[in-house]
Amino acid sequence: MLNNQYEGTRKKFRWVSLVFGLIMAVLGLVVFMHPYKFALTITWLFSLAILLNGIISFIFWYDIGRDGYPRPGVLLIDAILDIILAVLVLTSSGPDKFVMLGYMFAFWFIFDSATSLSMASLSFHPGFNMVLGVLGLIMGVIMLFTPMIGAVTVAYLAGAYLLVFGILLVSRAF
Repeated sequence: MLNNQYEGTRKKFRWVSLVFGLIMAVLGLVVFMHPYKFALTITWLFSLAILLNGIISFIFWYDIGRDGYPRPGVLLIDAILDIILAVLVLTSSGPDKFVMLGYMFAFWFIFDSATSLSMASLSFHPGFNMVLGVLGLIMGVIMLFTPMIGAVTVAYLAGAYLLVFGILLVSRAF
């Protein structure tokens, strides 16, 4: 009885799923064929995300002090470095932007992982925060010395996700 109730919706969804799935799969293949162009586009988006993260961290740092608690200096440093990093990447151009993506991820991992380690005691799961902070630091240092790994990894992971998600949607259509 429940299946009959949604049969009309399911038929409509199959077409949407098929079309959207094909678009996603094709987009995934395009990313695999042109990772450089995708990385340039995604660099801009990640730069905006890092800028927003820096602004939010600064606001959080300010609110902590306003509420009467001591302001952690590392949080202020992290906010400032995030903002500076985002502005540097947003103002770079051409091939430099691709290399900047790798450095951007390296520094972002290092800054935020160091902040996570220093503020782990404030978390509900301090041990988990410390483990992830250490892993983030290690990955950040590796990407710092090989920035292209970060840039290429982002492009190929996004392409793989789009392709897999597209195939999943197409399979739901049948």
